[in-house]
Amino acid sequence: MPMKKSKKIALCAILSAFSVLMLFIGAVIDVLSMTMVAIASMFVVVVMIEVG
Repeated sequence: MPMKKSKKIALCAILSAFSVLMLFIGAVIDVLSMTMVAIASMFVVVVMIEVG
């Protein structure tokens, strides 16, 4: 069943917010900087898979 346009936009917004949060945590805690970048990129991959 295809997703409605509003659900796609909401999913992108929520996952973008999580990505920004992960990047912020990586900036605050220096040890986790590269790990948080990798986790944030996983959210982008999920958006690309789900939305297209």
